[in-house]
Amino acid sequence: MTDKQNAAWVLHVCPPNGGGVDRFVRDVCGLRKQDWVVHVSDGQCVLEHPGGGHMVALTWDQVRQFIEADAMGLPAVIHAHSSEPDIRRFCALWKRAVARVVTLHDIGFTGPQDKPTQRNERQRFLQEAKAMTVPSDYIAVLLHNTPGLDGLDCQLIENGTDSYSEEVRPNKLPAGLVCPVAVVGAIGRHKGWARLEAVVSAMPETLPLVLLGYAEQRLTQGWLVPGKLWVHGAFQLEELPSLVKHYGVRMAFFPPGQPESYCYALSDAWLASVPALVPNLGALGERVNKHAGGEVYDAASRPEHLAVRLQAMVKDVTNDYGVKRAIASIPSVEEMVTALEHIYIRHSPPERTPQPQLQTLQAAAVHHLDSAFFRRELVNLSGQLAQLTRERDAALSELRQLSQTQDERMHWLAHLEQDIENLNQQVRTLQQAGVLAEQRFSAEKEELIQTQEELTRVQAASVRMTQRIEKLLSWLPSGVSRRILQRLTR
Repeated sequence: MTDKQNAAWVLHVCPPNGGGVDRFVRDVCGLRKQDWVVHVSDGQCVLEHPGGGHMVALTWDQVRQFIEADAMGLPAVIHAHSSEPDIRRFCALWKRAVARVVTLHDIGFTGPQDKPTQRNERQRFLQEAKAMTVPSDYIAVLLHNTPGLDGLDCQLIENGTDSYSEEVRPNKLPAGLVCPVAVVGAIGRHKGWARLEAVVSAMPETLPLVLLGYAEQRLTQGWLVPGKLWVHGAFQLEELPSLVKHYGVRMAFFPPGQPESYCYALSDAWLASVPALVPNLGALGERVNKHAGGEVYDAASRPEHLAVRLQAMVKDVTNDYGVKRAIASIPSVEEMVTALEHIYIRHSPPERTPQPQLQTLQAAAVHHLDSAFFRRELVNLSGQLAQLTRERDAALSELRQLSQTQDERMHWLAHLEQDIENLNQQVRTLQQAGVLAEQRFSAEKEELIQTQEELTRVQAASVRMTQRIEKLLSWLPSGVSRRILQRLTR
């Protein structure tokens, strides 16, 4: 580590979009504390010293003036991490002889949209480099197959990634959400969002996917495709193993998009012991074919077929897909930086070179960063803000409707309670009436029983009287008896 810190300093020239390039450069500067970085855009340059925590925003005119006045110092090597116009423009400002190294981090060097003049400038820029590195054999082959660049030499230096020193448990984890398939990293149109959306639609609702990262359509945690694609949001690399365990991730899926030059996300998935299903495009297919760690599919596969294949791989619990072998293929950051240092030393001047004059630069610094340095994030945030605004308005509308519905329910409930009270009153009235009726019925019944008993006694007395009369009449002469009967019947 001491040798790296005492070595001549290197100026890394980068585009402002972050991503894998930014991670690569910061890993290098993490071991080479003396190095500086300049982030360039069409409107502004930002000079940064990661080892010292300094950052200075400068206009292009200021950059030119400070280079001419030696206030920017004199790097031993300028390491360009792109061949885009702004990178070429910055490197052209250095009139003094400074060795230039170029790393081709993506396929942009092919310049498919370049006009003839721009293509010639890009080719000349690459041809004048003292050394060129590529992260994969795929990029090396692409370089050799690009007209005008086919004769250039390049050195393979794969992106180094260190194993997780410790597992960090993230906050705000949803409870009970199991997602055996994960998409690792940010997802956008060039990363295959359209194909991912089609595959997600073909997956069953019982097997939702989780995006361990964010999407252009959603930066924060929540459902991007309701019930089928959950966005976890941005995370620290040290959190990935815990996220994998929490969500029950058993497979990483990489949708077919722009061919990858290396893909840090694949390394991260492997280091978290997760195999991957990758397209036969760029370095993704190349790395899995070469080192195992998953399976490769035809990028032209139908979404339905990919969905079926993912389900089958998730169910195959006995297959580890050679993840340990894949992990062993990933170089460490130390190995990556050591390989770069051999190039730096070979092309550095023997004498020490002056560092940037920080105080001079800070005195003239621009007090704000141009939007170019976070334009993509602004677009994402703007889209997210618009989405959140729509969701808020929809939620407020639904809340008002629910409030109105609740008021109607409360009114109806009060009406029902009054009806119930009325019914209870009627029941009580009927019960009271029933008691009175029962009492009258009992009295009338008792009176009827007494009348019946009295009638029975009268009937019995009448029978006895009739029998006595009949007996007395039987003693009298028939003529007398007949006259008596006639008198009685009158």
